[in-house]
Amino acid sequence: MGDLTPPIYKPCPFWCTNGGNPAEHTHSLNLDTVSSSGLTVEVNVQQPNGGEPRIRVFVTENNDPSRYVDMTPAAAAAFGQILAGLEFRDLPYLGVLLTRGANMLGGGR
Repeated sequence: MGDLTPPIYKPCPFWCTNGGNPAEHTHSLNLDTVSSSGLTVEVNVQQPNGGEPRIRVFVTENNDPSRYVDMTPAAAAAFGQILAGLEFRDLPYLGVLLTRGANMLGGGR
C-alpha cells in the first residue's frame, strides 16, 4: 500500500479572499481597480500555493479581454515608487497600490 498520510497544507494568508481548500487555489486579493478613458487597470496580489508571490496587473482597454503582467514584489515596489512620483492622472495612485502589494508580500523596501 502507498502512503495514506494526507498532505499538510498551509492555511491561506490573512489577506486571501478565495475560499475553499488552500491547496487548490492561488491566494489572491484585488487591491483596487482604476478606470479612466476606456482603460481599466486592476492591481492584484497573488501567492500561488507552493509558488513565488507576485503582483499581477490586469489591463483592459475599451472592454477588450484583459491582458496582464506579473511582477515580483521587489519589481512592483520599484515601479510603484516611480509611478507614485508622477503627476499624471491615476499613475500616483497605481504606484501606491503596487508598493502596498509588494509590502504585503514582503518585497517592499
